[in-house]
Amino acid sequence: MSNLEKVAPGQRIRSLPAGDWNAFVDAARGSLKLLAAAQLPAKLRTKVALSDVVQNTALEAYSSADRFEGTTKQELFAWLRQILRNNVLDTVRRYR
Repeated sequence: MSNLEKVAPGQRIRSLPAGDWNAFVDAARGSLKLLAAAQLPAKLRTKVALSDVVQNTALEAYSSADRFEGTTKQELFAWLRQILRNNVLDTVRRYR
């Protein structure tokens, strides 16, 4: 069981060791890739790899972890989804 599984109510996830934070983000990659596939227009999928959008999302999450205000895994995943959504929108703007 990872430390993320043992997060007590009210404990800030970002206070966990970096390895646990990174492990959660890495574990979320598959789900983020599915979300990216649903959000990115089909015409752009030939120009942009879904894994690149997900990688940018992970990098942004790592670099801005100190700004995450949530306390639960669900809030962390919602935060990752929002970063992904912003990255998809940026990608669409870039190619249109």
